[in-house]
Amino acid sequence: MGPLSRLIAHAIENMSNSLLAVEIREHLLSFTSRLLEGWKGNKLSEIDLSEEETFLTPETLQRTAPVLWQVLKSAMFATVVILQGLMGRTLVDPVLSTKRLAPIGASETLIILGNIHFISSRLGSNSFSAYVFVNLSSIDILSNYPLESRELLKAIYPTQAGEIPASPLQRNHDLFYLNTCEHLTNILSPPDNEGLIIGVAAPYLNPTAHPGFLEIFEAAHSAVLAVLSAPQNTKLTAQFIPTYVDALFNSFPNNLSPRQFRFAFKSLIHITTPPTPLSTAEPMLAETLLEMLHYRAVHALTSPLPQSVYMRDTASQENSQASLSEQAILMLTLLDALPNLPIDVLQAWLPISAELLNTIEDNYMRERCKARFWEVVESGEMDVERSAVCVGWWSTWGGRDQVLFGRETVDNGPYMSGGLGEIRSRL
Repeated sequence: MGPLSRLIAHAIENMSNSLLAVEIREHLLSFTSRLLEGWKGNKLSEIDLSEEETFLTPETLQRTAPVLWQVLKSAMFATVVILQGLMGRTLVDPVLSTKRLAPIGASETLIILGNIHFISSRLGSNSFSAYVFVNLSSIDILSNYPLESRELLKAIYPTQAGEIPASPLQRNHDLFYLNTCEHLTNILSPPDNEGLIIGVAAPYLNPTAHPGFLEIFEAAHSAVLAVLSAPQNTKLTAQFIPTYVDALFNSFPNNLSPRQFRFAFKSLIHITTPPTPLSTAEPMLAETLLEMLHYRAVHALTSPLPQSVYMRDTASQENSQASLSEQAILMLTLLDALPNLPIDVLQAWLPISAELLNTIEDNYMRERCKARFWEVVESGEMDVERSAVCVGWWSTWGGRDQVLFGRETVDNGPYMSGGLGEIRSRL
């Protein structure tokens, strides 16, 4: 199929009649729809990947299944290569890129990708260049058309929205849906964001759900964060953020990787601090989130997290280092939030962060947090005004000693009341 699909893609890019591309895409849509329907009728679609060794015989696992998936893989790659040719032609063709045809083509392309997602997600093919190009190009086109975007989400809306399906195939479709709708939140109205996205993602935010669905959990959190970040959703964000924060704290570390938790909390701080509209309506929300994080860190477990927590996170595997404790991860999360804080809040939380740092008993974990503290202060993550506050705190107000030598400092008092003056800058 490989050489044939490349030949078809080359023909699409060079044919004289642009409208033939529409017909080719319709054929692909029909083919992938039949492929998906055929897979639904196969009993193998009812078995999750993690359960195959339990329910399949050794012969099926070693001989039949590999051949089957090789055939499906070939069909998937051929489909994506042809879609790549179609998308490349759409982007440069004056007929296919019109307001009448472009959103239709993008919607059909995403439906085709959804039909073969049960193959691409299993084989890890969602990240190869042709697939990424087709997927993101379609989303980019569709993001200019609010009505067509809403109609697409309605067309692929999960049949069991509001609950976690028992069928692995339905859960796989939920994953594709959440990964797609995440990119369309800015052009959907608040009611559509709530009905089409929050309603589907909410069950996967449940901290008691099966920990084996980590990829879908993270997709659900990303979709919800995209909804909360959309500027038109201020009222919806104010209503839903307490529920989401509760789910976020209860999901870590069992159902969320450290990387995803840190990213989610940093996004929440960004949403709730100036100049966002929500920070005007709820000015104390960011500090409330910080207080919750601080309280959780003070009472968190200090033993290293299991390696399984890191193994399910690709980014953590690439940066393989000794495991950190839940307390250390929460400390790093607090440090990640500092660059987004208003200046008065930053001034208050710098010493609190340093004090929390010194409660970490393990030397390795504490040094990792110290390194991150210094990185936040001096690496350019903050703007000029916040950097000036950090420099003053570090050099004049005892920040350096508190961070670097805080555990070694011993107060040998007592001192005479009023006997020591204020620490003042000599600059």
